[in-house]
Amino acid sequence: MYPYFLRTVINNYFQMYAIADLVDYYGWKEVIAIFVDDDNGRNRISVLGDALTKKRAKISYKAAFSLGATKSDIDDLFSFSTMFFAHRENTLTMLGRCVMIFWLFVVLIINSSYTTSLTSLLIVQKLSSGIEGIDSLISSPDPIGVQDSMLQKGPQGGGVAAIVDVLPYVELFLSNNKCIFRTVGQEFNKSGWGFAFQRDSPLSIDLSTAILQLSENGELQRIHDKWLSNNGCSSQNNQVDDTRLSLSSFWGLYVICGSTCAVALIVFFCSVYCQFLRCAPEIEETEISEPLSARSSRRTLRLYSFKDLIDFVDKREVEIKEILKRKNSDNKKESSPA
Repeated sequence: MYPYFLRTVINNYFQMYAIADLVDYYGWKEVIAIFVDDDNGRNRISVLGDALTKKRAKISYKAAFSLGATKSDIDDLFSFSTMFFAHRENTLTMLGRCVMIFWLFVVLIINSSYTTSLTSLLIVQKLSSGIEGIDSLISSPDPIGVQDSMLQKGPQGGGVAAIVDVLPYVELFLSNNKCIFRTVGQEFNKSGWGFAFQRDSPLSIDLSTAILQLSENGELQRIHDKWLSNNGCSSQNNQVDDTRLSLSSFWGLYVICGSTCAVALIVFFCSVYCQFLRCAPEIEETEISEPLSARSSRRTLRLYSFKDLIDFVDKREVEIKEILKRKNSDNKKESSPA
């Protein structure tokens, strides 16, 4: 749990120094400053930076938010900070910055796809037709009818794209078509069918009582499930579609990121090898009469060269620059006339 700090000072100047003391108490060396993007907020961050410098700490990243920033904006900043700023590594070369930019681009798209658009992506892949209800049918130019055979033909085959009918007929039609079609949208009303009798007919009371008893003991629902429902179709509609996001869904991002990293590595190794050739001392070749000994000496020379190259790669950029400067100065001295 991160500590919460309550204001106990009289002005903002001492408030920043109190926060710096809090950072020093927990032993933190780098902090991420989140502040409101106005004059007051920028002045506070400037004072906080000076106070942290006295405590041998620093602000590693500054995030300015407007007054209308939401919690999701801060959550996104926290996720990005854990991916990029928590490793405490600074990119010094242009190749490293390019790789970091492309990696940030890939992470942004993957993060947004998995956190906010995962459900919508799966639904779009699952629903092949654009019909979602009566409103989409009204705005759609596809023909609409009531014939069963016309629905099976479809709009491309001279049929219709959808049918609009009363619910019992639709349920009977679906139960006889083995999950080929399905209903979409909401029902218009819940009113059912009834039986009409003459006024004061004794059959109305008996029939109403019988229907009520069948409804209470669940017999009507069992009859409906037996003749009008299809359990296989309902289970398929309730299950999650097998279509999931896979590597093929983001192959373009991985190709861009992988090719960028590969190009950066190739350029890096080429530059390091060129620097190694410039810094490596000249090797004197000696003539050896025996062919076997000459072959073994060349093999040893290659091994030593590869080992020198590995040691050269492990050196820091500052050391390499110093070696190049020293060698350039030596070459100038040798080339200059005495």
